[in-house]
Amino acid sequence: GESHSTNLYLLLNSLNRDTLSFVGWKPFLVFDYIITSHKFNPTMYKISDVSHREKLHNTIMKLHNRGWGYTRIHKYLLKNDYEVSKHRTSIDIMIKKIKRRQEFLNQSIYESGFQDFRVEIMEVN
Repeated sequence: GESHSTNLYLLLNSLNRDTLSFVGWKPFLVFDYIITSHKFNPTMYKISDVSHREKLHNTIMKLHNRGWGYTRIHKYLLKNDYEVSKHRTSIDIMIKKIKRRQEFLNQSIYESGFQDFRVEIMEVN
């Protein structure tokens, strides 16, 4: 058989960027870095302060998680002197808004990653 010897110096130099350059042009590795986040979106959940209603919201959600309906919760709140609307459906609306707020504020901060790797030849000045 034939034996071939490989010159390690020539092998390393073959990857030298100067061997890939053309007069005034060079290859570049280009990619997109994608960031998806709700932090860039203005939201009413960060602006409006509901801390004065926190006790009411906690009570409503505690009773709702026990399986109580909004009519029963409304009667309980009126009996225990909470400041609520006289309309029982207002509790149903509050439950939906509380869930929407919690879902928005508890979502992951961001997702990110590299995408669309490519080699582009660009003119170098």
